[in-house]
Amino acid sequence: MNSLFNLQRFAMLFKKHTLENFRYYIMYLVVLFGIMSLFFLFTSMSFNGRHISIPVETQFSMFTGLFLLGGTIFTSTVFSDLAGKKRAIFSLTLPVTYTERFLIGWVYSAIVYPVMFAACFYFVDWLFLFVINQWPGANFVNVFSAEKKFYLVFVIYAALQAISLWGSVFFDKYQFIKTAFVFFVFVFVLNLFNKGLLSLLIRTKGSTGLPFSDLSLENFNYGRVALDAHVHNIYLVSVVASITILFWLAALLRVKEKEV
Repeated sequence: MNSLFNLQRFAMLFKKHTLENFRYYIMYLVVLFGIMSLFFLFTSMSFNGRHISIPVETQFSMFTGLFLLGGTIFTSTVFSDLAGKKRAIFSLTLPVTYTERFLIGWVYSAIVYPVMFAACFYFVDWLFLFVINQWPGANFVNVFSAEKKFYLVFVIYAALQAISLWGSVFFDKYQFIKTAFVFFVFVFVLNLFNKGLLSLLIRTKGSTGLPFSDLSLENFNYGRVALDAHVHNIYLVSVVASITILFWLAALLRVKEKEV
């Protein structure tokens, strides 16, 4: 076990990584704060004319878009020290295991980034709701709401983070752009395959949402074939969890391959 992971060794590597990248992370946080402020500024201006606060749903939409986009961009940079042979030589000569090296990127992208993003978002949210505008009846959005299922954004982020983490260590240059390109091509091909499979199985016009989920049939009458809601939720969670774990493992193995 010690050959794969040692807590003291990991702590020293974490400290080293933090000190070396502290300025970059602070700059990233400042840029994030500025972008959030601009979004809130333009959004609040549109609602000021109606004399109402920014709705919770609108706050959540801003949170989701910025969180997912910012997270994938951030994650695509966590293994930048392994990009290219010249840059990777110094990093790979450190007396640490590939597991510890992988966990540094994982912890920063899966734990540190979401915590810092949420703190920054709620601070900007508080500024515009209660300090700058002081709207009566203003409410914070609860991104962990079980009632409105807002927490699902973190499930989606886990999958995107895993894909971006893999892209960060797999590609040497333009990691975010290349990973996004591969992702969209894969989704496009998967949808084509799904539609082709449906046309072979069902001799009628039809359409589907997510691949291998529900199916809408169009003939003389309109019909819809779908999984039970509970089974459908289990299916979606299983697919997302499988994608997440597979890409985490792929990223881990790629880090190990870099050492060889």
